[in-house]
Parts: sequence; C-alpha cells; structure tokens
Amino acid sequence: MTHSLSSGGSVSPDTYRQIFDMVDAGFCIVEMIFDGDLAVDYRFVAVNRMFERQTGLVDPVGRTARELVPGLEQHWYDTYGRVALTGEQARFENGSR
Repeated sequence: MTHSLSSGGSVSPDTYRQIFDMVDAGFCIVEMIFDGDLAVDYRFVAVNRMFERQTGLVDPVGRTARELVPGLEQHWYDTYGRVALTGEQARFENGSR
C-alpha cells in the first residue's frame, strides 16, 4: 500500500507506528525534566522495539530514567538536555554501566 501526500492522501498514525517499530536502530522520544538549566531526569514518551531490545528496559514509556536506571551516568542527562535546549541533533553509540 502506498500513500501520496501530494495527492491529498494522508498517512495513518498506525502506519507511522509501523515504520517507527521497523527501524533497525534503537529510538526513543523523551520529555526532559530540568532544575533551572540542568537536566536532572527524563520521561520516556515513546520507544521502538529495537530500543527496548538494545537497552533491556521493559515497558519504559511513562517512566523516568532515574526510576528505571538509578545509577545512570550524568552524560545521558547532559546529552538529552543539550538537544532539548538547543534543538541540535544528536546521534551516538554509547553504552551505560
């Protein structure tokens, strides 16, 4: 099935979800939690299956990073916070302890 936005068609949210889940890289959308300008936590808004497989986090949506991984390194909060504050893109391959 194909959709053409230029011809007035629309793509359903289910189609976007299928694409999101088919990506072969871990992907998440988070809501940042700040104390002033300091990123102190983030809540998972959406994740794809590969993200869950790569991180081992089970049902993270709606939960915070500090809740799921209490000892998570500060660089994760700094990285995601910088993206949220500046709008700059970030792509990385880092592990967590």
